[in-house]
Amino acid sequence: FRFEGSQLESETTWVRMEPVDESSGFSRVELGFIAGELRRMVFFDNLEQTTLVALYDIAVNEPIEADRFEFVVPDDADLVGVPVIAGGAVP
Repeated sequence: FRFEGSQLESETTWVRMEPVDESSGFSRVELGFIAGELRRMVFFDNLEQTTLVALYDIAVNEPIEADRFEFVVPDDADLVGVPVIAGGAVP
């Protein structure tokens, strides 16, 4: 996407982006910032549909517990290769 301009509407600064690749499926994306924080994303697709994503209760740089990212291989799955654990250790 490339920057196409911005405008202030009430307390929201809207940044307009247009795709570099026209086959992306989107005609444009608009990002809404309030007090410097991303609060809204509006996606306009090539089928003339609009999707609004509103962000609430934003937490920035909060610590995240490592076990939230633990992946357990299901019993019926084939594991290819050797998994690598954070820090470079191999189980």
